[in-house]
Amino acid sequence: MMISLMACKWKKQPDAQCACAFRLTAGTEQIVRDFTTLGQTTLVLREPGLSLSKYTNSPSQEVDAHSPMLMEGSDLYLLRDHETSKPTLAVARPGKTVSCTLRLEALEWNSPILRKFLLESIPKPVACPDARNLGAGFWMDDFGPKCAENTDHLLAREACQTIRHCQHLEIHLQAETCHIHTSCKPSFVDSERNIIRISDRACRTVVYADAGDPDFRLSYLADNKLQLTRHRATTPLPLQIR
Repeated sequence: MMISLMACKWKKQPDAQCACAFRLTAGTEQIVRDFTTLGQTTLVLREPGLSLSKYTNSPSQEVDAHSPMLMEGSDLYLLRDHETSKPTLAVARPGKTVSCTLRLEALEWNSPILRKFLLESIPKPVACPDARNLGAGFWMDDFGPKCAENTDHLLAREACQTIRHCQHLEIHLQAETCHIHTSCKPSFVDSERNIIRISDRACRTVVYADAGDPDFRLSYLADNKLQLTRHRATTPLPLQIR
């Protein structure tokens, strides 16, 4: 089976099969396991009101490949990143936009290793308009329909002040396709309107959070240790912002 990995020609042939987007139809668990062995990756997970970007050597430790949210009813795609041309594994619910991606940082789109991975994943080319509609390139703070704006943005400013004084921040995201529980030591924290931006010193972990989201939660776990999530804690905690 011949697979073309040339750049997509959709501008000249709008109805042509895309050469930079494929739906992968082999076993989901095997695809994720094989992809995460190909090199260092940047993981991006977006849910309404909270998104995470994390550079990691071992993405399988960040994404729970055995989660039913990832294993059942999710479609996997191999996409060519529009800006970097890097191979990107994308996860989406059928008929919905991508909520989780893993981008290989040291492997080129047209490399023999990627071609071998693609062939073993039983690819099906995706039409160009459908590939663009997956939304894998959305900005991290593009949360879709906005929640009611807090006009004075007081909550975002209070949350920033609290995060700046913590030494350990746990982030828990649960999207439709997978869930992630990770942590970092915040070094850079600021806000614009209701959007809070957080990163560690090396920018290996970057978080965007919408403090105007009714499900926004920032909680103390211990001294200098916080948890950021969109879901209510099951156990009452000493402090909850919102």
